[in-house]
Amino acid sequence: MNILIYSLFIFMLSGCGNFFRDKAQHNVSSQGDSEKATIDFSEVKQKIFDPHCVRCHSNYTNYASVKQGLAGILNAVEQNRMPKNAPPLGSDLKDLLRTWIAEGGNEFLEDVSVEEPVGEDPSILKPTWASLKLHIFDSKCLVCHSPSGKAPWIDFSNRGAMAKTLLKHIDFKNPDESNLIQRLRDPEEPMPPLPPTSTIPQLTEQEVLVVIEWIKAGVP
Repeated sequence: MNILIYSLFIFMLSGCGNFFRDKAQHNVSSQGDSEKATIDFSEVKQKIFDPHCVRCHSNYTNYASVKQGLAGILNAVEQNRMPKNAPPLGSDLKDLLRTWIAEGGNEFLEDVSVEEPVGEDPSILKPTWASLKLHIFDSKCLVCHSPSGKAPWIDFSNRGAMAKTLLKHIDFKNPDESNLIQRLRDPEEPMPPLPPTSTIPQLTEQEVLVVIEWIKAGVP
């Protein structure tokens, strides 16, 4: 009998050891996954802006509008001034908002490509990121405005980089007055530069108008 009890005791100890070892491995794995995780606007919009904000701030469905007011939004949420006439956000949602902003307030995950909807004619210039990138940005901007170019502080290489570097040069209330549009239309120092500095053709007025439409639509 004593031998049987001793054997059961050893078996239970070994099981506990496996349990705690597996638990520790799980925790390490979870921590590693969380360190690699990123948050994009669609998640914050779904969990915070749509259910708690857009009834008063209808423009918060638009990434560009939110991006311009991030500091004020975070301050209002942390001081429980927003949502107005409603319970404050829970700590989990506040943490989500803080983390998203700390990561740069990205509109989408860096590895997500933006493509034109199936059936759209790619040869027609439209006021969308994918179309403008195909027809204008790649051929007329990337030579300078990319991580390896002469002007990497404005980056057209992908949508995530554009959102981080170009938005401060856009006036969503007065698109025509945006620094971006002013530079495109500048008669003396346009972008792309005039010859002999560059042989890249300037944008046509029709192309500039499509860029303005893109801004008015919230840079989709």
